[in-house]
Amino acid sequence: MNRLDAFVVHIKQSMKDLIQAEIRAGRDTVAFIQGAEGETHILQVELDRYEAYAAKLDNDIVLATEMEREAELAWTLAVNAVDQAKAEREAMIDFYMQEVERLRNDVEVVDEVISIFLQELQGIDDIIRNQQYDEVGVVDDDRFSQGVFRNTDTDAGAYTGQANWEGAVAAGGF
Repeated sequence: MNRLDAFVVHIKQSMKDLIQAEIRAGRDTVAFIQGAEGETHILQVELDRYEAYAAKLDNDIVLATEMEREAELAWTLAVNAVDQAKAEREAMIDFYMQEVERLRNDVEVVDEVISIFLQELQGIDDIIRNQQYDEVGVVDDDRFSQGVFRNTDTDAGAYTGQANWEGAVAAGGF
């Protein structure tokens, strides 16, 4: 009987321990479920955030592709514009050089004409000075030394048309 009494006490204690273990297991299960639900909520929020980010990246890829296409088109247009501007510049340089050469030739002709003109003026001046006037001794040397009839020998050296022209061309003035 003692053994049965001890066995009853042991079974009651085991039942108490089992009930306590069951209660603890229930509490642990509830805590686990609550933790799992919290973790599930956090993971769902993260998943939603990643999905939104993925959607944004998809949109960004579409926009970036469009921008890349537009940039390539703008680059192509810019390259074509630069090539066209270079061709126009070369044409302008060629035209400029032709005009400079033409004007150099014109300057040589003008210099020759001026030289001939100055020689002719000197001849006219000599003719006028040597003419006979109705009134004897009436030659106004002051008047003849001015304007068209000035002494061309002293003024002819003052004309430096070709030198002035070449200096202006070298300086980029023409």
